[in-house]
Amino acid sequence: VDTGLASLNYAIQQPGVPAGRLTTIIGKEGSAKSTIVYHLIAETQRQGGLAILADTERRFDRERGKRIGINLGELLFLRQRTLEDVLATIEHTVYDLRDNNPDLLVLIAIDSLTGLPTKQSLTKEIGEAAAVAGPARTVSTSFPRFVPEVAKTNVALVIVNQLRMHLDTTNGPGRGQERRKVMRDRAMIAEGPLVFWSSLVLYFTSTGLVGEREAPTGISVRAEVRKNSLGPGEGRRAEFDVDYMTGADQTGNKLDLLVTLGLVEQSSSWYKIKGYDDKKFQRKDWPEYLAAHPELDEIIKEAPLKR
Repeated sequence: VDTGLASLNYAIQQPGVPAGRLTTIIGKEGSAKSTIVYHLIAETQRQGGLAILADTERRFDRERGKRIGINLGELLFLRQRTLEDVLATIEHTVYDLRDNNPDLLVLIAIDSLTGLPTKQSLTKEIGEAAAVAGPARTVSTSFPRFVPEVAKTNVALVIVNQLRMHLDTTNGPGRGQERRKVMRDRAMIAEGPLVFWSSLVLYFTSTGLVGEREAPTGISVRAEVRKNSLGPGEGRRAEFDVDYMTGADQTGNKLDLLVTLGLVEQSSSWYKIKGYDDKKFQRKDWPEYLAAHPELDEIIKEAPLKR
């Protein structure tokens, strides 16, 4: 499934996230993880596939989804309450596709794993501690059952997971007082089994704001490939801008990739495509320039496959 971002596909060294595999997207809140899920849903539908979303945080923005290109009438939602129920539904869906329609392109996205309580945690009273390792145990016992079966289908399974806040009581300021500390590079729940079963792990970081400081219109994002079982790509990074209203800047990202590939020369705010003409243009003129040179789109599509 095409991510819709040329530089991200190039970092993955594939034309998108793989079908028949599990992809995990990790990052802090506000790092455009859900935005990429929106684009994956839209691209799945454009390719004639079926998109299924477990919107566990109940934060799906229908209007923004339509602006990004999602056909809301064809998007299926999973509304189960617990982690066990969601994973069981995914398992049954995978088995059904394996036996009846293995060639159908299907995107199944969980956004996010953090928003799903376990059945055990729902039986506790408010304030009563639940088993910290409960989600990890659930994932550890369910993934070996159905993730290998995903490889027999055309299902792209995508799971979003947020970084956690860790309570560190060592060397604290005093007895009984806890010091809060961010554990970087740690997923909130089930990190071990989730990464183990993933063929692709992407780590998202927000690197700044886009637009005026007083009224930003979006954010800049860096995506790093932390694991890639599909070939080269681990350690590669991609950068792109995300607009709060319309999603990722896909057109501008194509220009950034051509600069990375050395096919476009950049001098301050001016660009020039090598081998075409000496005409320089600015970023705002790029959509018109790309429309006049459709062959550049083919170069961009083939770039991730040239290793």
